[in-house]
Amino acid sequence: MNAVPQRARGFTLVEVLIAVLVVALGIGALLTTLTSSADTIGRLRDKSFAQWIALNQIATQRLSGTQPAVGITSGTLDYAGNTWRWEQEVSDPGVDGLLRVEVRVARQKPAMDSDAPDPDKPMAAIGTADGFVSSSVDKPSGRTPDWTLAGGVQFGGGGGGGGTTGLQP
Repeated sequence: MNAVPQRARGFTLVEVLIAVLVVALGIGALLTTLTSSADTIGRLRDKSFAQWIALNQIATQRLSGTQPAVGITSGTLDYAGNTWRWEQEVSDPGVDGLLRVEVRVARQKPAMDSDAPDPDKPMAAIGTADGFVSSSVDKPSGRTPDWTLAGGVQFGGGGGGGGTTGLQP
């Protein structure tokens, strides 16, 4: 009786190597995705901090009670375990008593001897905020206006279009 030899069951070396290669590629792609996600979270955190610093700078300017000078000022601030550099540009939009304030914020890298910021180079801001600061043109009268239609508010009439007056009592 001639016995037919049975084939050995299992994986060949080539099949095992291909399976290991597929697993290695999958793990590599997973690690790349996780690294990218961690970098994105760090950038979003820094962007949020920079935005808060810019908004805080505008609020501080408003609460100071003084009109800022037109021009550019800058400074540094320690916040959330890092040093941040802010730059505030105050400009006059052409309305009496109103100034436009733009604040740009960047994370300051650790200082090196040759790493001083170039004043002619614009700051690479990661957070910005715009706001307006005004001085009161007149002292408040203490009178509260009646804004209801029954109070005799006029609509239209000025501004160059139509010239009709709206509701009047």
